[in-house]
Amino acid sequence: MNRWMGAYFSLAIAFAVSAQSIALNGTISNESGAPVAGAIVSLSNQPSQDTTDENGQYTLAGAGSTNRAVPRPGADHISFGNGIVSLSLAKSGPVRIDLLDLRGRMVVRLLNRNVAAGDYRFEIGRISAQLTVISVTIGQRASTFRYIPGPEGSRFDSPDGAQSNGKSPVLVNVPAGDTLVVWKPGYVLGLKPITSYQGEENLSLDSITLPRFSFFITSLNAILELSKSDSGFGGDFRFGMTGPGAGLRGADSICSCIAEKSMPGSSVKLWRAFLSVNADAKGRQVNAIDRIGSGPWYDRLGRLLAPTRSDLINERPMNGDPVIKNDLPNEDGIPNHKPDGINTVDNHHFVTGSSVNGTLYNATATCEDWTSVTASGRPRCGFAWPRGSGGGMMGGTHWISGFDAGGCAKGIELVVNNLNSPIIGNAGGYGGFYCFALTP
Repeated sequence: MNRWMGAYFSLAIAFAVSAQSIALNGTISNESGAPVAGAIVSLSNQPSQDTTDENGQYTLAGAGSTNRAVPRPGADHISFGNGIVSLSLAKSGPVRIDLLDLRGRMVVRLLNRNVAAGDYRFEIGRISAQLTVISVTIGQRASTFRYIPGPEGSRFDSPDGAQSNGKSPVLVNVPAGDTLVVWKPGYVLGLKPITSYQGEENLSLDSITLPRFSFFITSLNAILELSKSDSGFGGDFRFGMTGPGAGLRGADSICSCIAEKSMPGSSVKLWRAFLSVNADAKGRQVNAIDRIGSGPWYDRLGRLLAPTRSDLINERPMNGDPVIKNDLPNEDGIPNHKPDGINTVDNHHFVTGSSVNGTLYNATATCEDWTSVTASGRPRCGFAWPRGSGGGMMGGTHWISGFDAGGCAKGIELVVNNLNSPIIGNAGGYGGFYCFALTP
């Protein structure tokens, strides 16, 4: 597994399973062969879960369930995530995968051949130092996806003879079964397809060896690029996600995309938006402070924001680098009050939906859990840099909570001129938010 590559879950694979017991065991180790203790081991399609002991050993046991399997679709299916194209072909047919530039012009054809019915993965791998577009076609069905690239300077092999570093992206048939999923902070997510719920399955995890980078505030340029709107996202952060909890999951994805573009490889870390919601995918209230791990957190240049949660939950983060304390940096490590390094702008408000201790502020402070640009209520914001004192409409200093934006509508206001505007960027902002990684 490439260490730079973002953690991904494979396509849920159709398979018929008669009711059977689960009796899996094995050892989780690192790339040096040492046992990994405290890793969470689970199955994609079954509820069984265990945590590895000091010897890296786990056991999954219990009665298997047949109603968690995903039925094979009646039509072809295409999905894409962090460098992996996942395909499900209901019947044999032609598959074409093209790399496009941002204007939709084809750069190279990566694959063009007939493929038998089944489930497949195609690893795009390290393609470009630029944001690119992947076009995937099965017969008459076509989909396009944005791609956040891997390390700069990487090359690739392709069927038409493009130059490479010796590793070809290959269409791989995925056997029917389930997926063993292993996760622990500090390691790349481990995934292993399995064909049986019986026996021994061992897995080696790759350590995350990236430089320290686990905090940033979303810059205006990043918000404009990802939203594809001159007015930003507004209060809707779904970013293509659907279903319950889509706003929170979409905001997490936005964090991951921005981090990856700033420091290629950073999406292997689990990034979380510092946002509270009334209900997540399981209907539970979520407090922003409970989403971001225990610290420490570092900015893009490796400067310490705060070593622990207790240091973080203050008017300004404490016991970190004093240079960034009062002007929190964006994904490039630039103090956001001067995003171009020269000119100051009035961009202090960042949405959190949270009170000063990082918990949900109130039911109407989250733009319907970050899914709406028309929701009633006013999203709660903190101050990325102190603007005066005393709070209220004209100023405040608390980085988490101190201001109610005018509304959830899309809009940017970098010069305060309308305190009654119903936009999320009202009185000095653009609907940006804070991003934290669970791994320093």
